Amino acid sequence: MYNLKKTLKADIGIDIGASNTSIFSQKFGLLLNESSFVATIEKGNSNQVLAIGNSAKIMLGKNPKNIKIFHPLKFGEIASSESVELIISAFLKKAHDLCNLHHQHLILAISPSFTKTEQDTLYEAAISSGMKKVYLIEQPLVTALGFNLPIKSGKGFMIVDIGGGKSTISIIASENIILSLSLKIGGNFLDKKIIEYIRKKHNALIGDNSAELLKIKLASAIPLNQEKKIELKCFDLISGIPRSIIVTSIEIRDIILPYLQTISFKIKHLLEQAPPDVIADIMSRGIFTCGGCTLIQGFSKLISINCGVPTISSNKPLQVNSYGLSNLLQNLPEYTSLLF
Repeated sequence: MYNLKKTLKADIGIDIGASNTSIFSQKFGLLLNESSFVATIEKGNSNQVLAIGNSAKIMLGKNPKNIKIFHPLKFGEIASSESVELIISAFLKKAHDLCNLHHQHLILAISPSFTKTEQDTLYEAAISSGMKKVYLIEQPLVTALGFNLPIKSGKGFMIVDIGGGKSTISIIASENIILSLSLKIGGNFLDKKIIEYIRKKHNALIGDNSAELLKIKLASAIPLNQEKKIELKCFDLISGIPRSIIVTSIEIRDIILPYLQTISFKIKHLLEQAPPDVIADIMSRGIFTCGGCTLIQGFSKLISINCGVPTISSNKPLQVNSYGLSNLLQNLPEYTSLLF
């Protein structure tokens, strides 16, 4: 066997989430942190990339039939090998164009719930995009590095990443993920539930972007001192013409709270399965939370109440994995044992 610590080198890292994709360069720092959307247009028998990232997302709900807008991970699972290869190659090309340099050694952060087949799909997609060498690392370890946690210390840590596609709950000890659980509940799932509610309650149709706006502006896990409301443009399903509706924070909370409770009780359940010494470590250090859904007002407090453990939330929850990639690439010899 060769000595990985001596032979390994990597100059770029990528974390593909259902909502956001981050790419960090060892030489240039953070190259991009954008929505994980790709817009393609049919050209003969193949699909040609029209736009990626934020520029693709703003087209969502406004695109003609010959333009498809998608993200490669649906509820945290790979939608198709073709879509994964498209987004990896497109994002890496954009990163290379930004710094006028073609990186050749990649670290790819993957979900701990991915099967061997899904891991191979991501690996092959990265190789097909022009990488000479590709290394994999499980995302909760990257998240821990983003929080600057001393994962080599032998202490136990609990990481909760509530992203767009899913919620990942992990317990780390001695550089390993000893327990992990993924739920198909994330920001995109909550958006769908909001769309369903508006359709049923108001006989109106709204798109994904409008549902996300309602979630961002109105969502909460606990009653607010001053409840809020928004006037929203929508399409009336009965009259067939546009109209406005009023949606309140109370309505949005009633829609999403059962799912937020499910996440918090799953966190508690996983914590109860940890070894006693690890539980003690977590109780003294708290539960580290990140991901876009942790911005929901009162959600961290709900988790803390249900689990009986304090929570530590990042003030930039969408960028934690970017910081983790930075930490990993800048201190690569120290963390080679985390890669495979």
